[in-house]
Amino acid sequence: MNGDIYLLGIDLGTMGVKSTIYTIDGKVVGSSYKEYPLDSPYPGWAQQDQNLWWKSTISTIRECFKQSKISPDSVVSIGVCGQSHGVSAVSREGKTLLPCITWVDRRSEPQVRKIAEKVGARRIFEINGYPLDAAYTASKILWIKENAPDVYGNTYKFLLPKDFIVFKLTGTFSTDRTDAFATNLFDIRGKRWSEEILQELDISLDMLPEIHEPWEIVGEVLVNVAEETGLKKGTPVIAGGADWACTFYGAGFVKPGRAVDMTGTVDALMIASDKFVIDFENGISGFTHIVPDLYTGAYGGTQHAGSILRWFRDNLFCFEKSVAEKYNLSPYKLMDIEAEVAPPGSRGLLITPNFGGQRRPENPNSRGLIYGLTLTTTRGEVIRAIMEGVAFKLRADLDKWRKITGVTCDEVRAIGGGARSKLWRQIKADILGATYCRINIDEGGNFGAAVLGGYGIRLYSNLIEPIETIIKIEEKENPIPENQKIYNKLYNLYLKLNNTLEETKFYDEHIETVTDVTR
Repeated sequence: MNGDIYLLGIDLGTMGVKSTIYTIDGKVVGSSYKEYPLDSPYPGWAQQDQNLWWKSTISTIRECFKQSKISPDSVVSIGVCGQSHGVSAVSREGKTLLPCITWVDRRSEPQVRKIAEKVGARRIFEINGYPLDAAYTASKILWIKENAPDVYGNTYKFLLPKDFIVFKLTGTFSTDRTDAFATNLFDIRGKRWSEEILQELDISLDMLPEIHEPWEIVGEVLVNVAEETGLKKGTPVIAGGADWACTFYGAGFVKPGRAVDMTGTVDALMIASDKFVIDFENGISGFTHIVPDLYTGAYGGTQHAGSILRWFRDNLFCFEKSVAEKYNLSPYKLMDIEAEVAPPGSRGLLITPNFGGQRRPENPNSRGLIYGLTLTTTRGEVIRAIMEGVAFKLRADLDKWRKITGVTCDEVRAIGGGARSKLWRQIKADILGATYCRINIDEGGNFGAAVLGGYGIRLYSNLIEPIETIIKIEEKENPIPENQKIYNKLYNLYLKLNNTLEETKFYDEHIETVTDVTR
């Protein structure tokens, strides 16, 4: 085995980090995951300790070597992807000056309003191709500037989450265009930091890292890092990419018409197109993907998906979770078993997945809603209704995009932790009216980042060939006509319920009351 060569992919997620070692034909020889908390010291805050990211990353890499029993010399490249939008302020030496303000954090809402007044939400969208929102990086940097001026004054670089890990591995400050895109500071057409936006916000270009292509080598593993992780000193490290970009790439998002649904903390479904289209009024974003000149022709997304099931697991499935962990079982599989007993439509129970805000339309004040509870509602119906609510939101988004771009699909590749659930894949197939496919790659982010590393050292001749060669469809869920009839009725009710709350400004009018009672 030691005579072979291997690729390491690292995915720094919102809920934990996963490291995986692959053979060059995509087989997993070692994989390790470690959770870390999302701290919320004040309402609306969501921050993380970057040093805990790094300790967890070291732990998972060492565990990969322990499982695989391969020589460090055999790992020929490293690719890193990670959660987008969050910002870490670091000194010239790379010392963190405050916890990472993650994408979940909403403390910079006042700064969003200031950016809208100064630059304009439409102008940000025209340049960046992404809606102005507190989830994204620009407003977070302004929050630091206004509320922690000493930190801002001592900041050498603002780093996105995966770029902090790349720095720890190599000592290099860098980013890539897929992660830079999702900051509200990027010029999507010029593929560079926007001088116009930076000047308007009085943010120095020098405080942002240089933008690279995802596969470009930006550094090598440092001596002290080799000692900590077990990696070989001098192993090439690429710039890497946003978790969503590497996940989509790793699932086959490499040519027009291909559709991929990534279900993790959030849910994002995209259909690839070779046409660049943005539409401010309808929230149609451009996105920049791993494969150059490939864009998003249709999109569906939720702010929360797997995180809602995690909330249910931790608060309403506590006993079963403890028993499952004792016997090394997945509590999510037990939740699936309960949900499978519930009928399609969950006997009229509807759950909107707006747990802490909604995407498209962007509304941070939106909250999750459970409609249709009765004294006979079962726990399994609640679990199933969570899955159905996520799928209804995806359908609503896709229907809107199709009217603008005309892009559709008949088949979707499912990826991410949520894709392991056969029930959830079937629910989505029924609600979206498309065949859902489980592929042989379980975690697209790690795999996509690892393949990019291989391409970076020219182990592969191009970006597309290894993806098309390695990925295979293993299982399909086709839409069931009887279920579709039920879901079509509920979908109309979902639209009416959600649209009524949005159009009447219910969330916006009552957010202060909700916030006051949670303090």
